Amino acid sequence: MAAGQVVGDLIVNLVIGGEGHWKNFWNSLPFCLFVAAAATAWLRAPEGPVHQFTPVIVLLGLSFVASFMRLLGLDVRWPKRDSAQKPPASALALRACVFAVFLVCAVAGAVRADLLRRDGEVDVTGQVEVRPTAKSSEHTVTLSDVPDRSRLRLTMRVEDARPGDQSCTPETRLTLVLTGGDTRRFEGVRPMRPVDVPLGGSRTDITLTVTVHAPRGCDLDVSAAEAVLHE
Repeated sequence: MAAGQVVGDLIVNLVIGGEGHWKNFWNSLPFCLFVAAAATAWLRAPEGPVHQFTPVIVLLGLSFVASFMRLLGLDVRWPKRDSAQKPPASALALRACVFAVFLVCAVAGAVRADLLRRDGEVDVTGQVEVRPTAKSSEHTVTLSDVPDRSRLRLTMRVEDARPGDQSCTPETRLTLVLTGGDTRRFEGVRPMRPVDVPLGGSRTDITLTVTVHAPRGCDLDVSAAEAVLHE
């Protein structure tokens, strides 16, 4: 019975805050928990497009506001005639609502960040290797040990190797062929236009063959402008 009373008092103090010597401790605890949740979300979040992190930022922002209000004691004010006077029920209800907003948003933000790590978009541009093959018009694009996703959004860059002597990029087209497993072929692709490639299931090693179709005599540099894995 005593243990239950202690646990109950701890929960009440955490939700509505304590009084007396422990007041500052209970008011600062939600902010400390917010810092822990925000750090967890930041460490668990993958590299990827900023737009997918908007829900996480909004949720953690609301959690920050609520926990900061508790830290400064701005969530509830009531006139006090003496130190023994207890706050009214409405003030305690408001404090409980502020705590609920903090807790729900902090947990939801951390969980959303963890889901992005498993299913969100991941920028793997820095892991792309583009190598020419024996045929001058073909290049092999490889990604190794990348996060497990089922689709790749790839944007290829083609630039004139001699810009002052030629201008071949406007007429250049690409053919992309996914090799290994299900073979996928994409023809007539313009440079700097993203291509969404189904990988035929989740895979961590990806290989594509890129064929460059350009006017005769053109000398071109081929590279990956962007590569994003997603579901």
